[in-house]
Amino acid sequence: MGKNKHIQAIVVGAGAGGGVMAKVLATAGISTVLFERGDWP
Repeated sequence: MGKNKHIQAIVVGAGAGGGVMAKVLATAGISTVLFERGDWP
């Protein structure tokens, strides 16, 4: 990731809603970052 990367959307929480929302935004071409506090399986 370069220094000048612009993020258009931040989704906090990778639960059912957050995961789906991040996918929808990314599929629509919106630069998206998804944050999750818990461990990754």
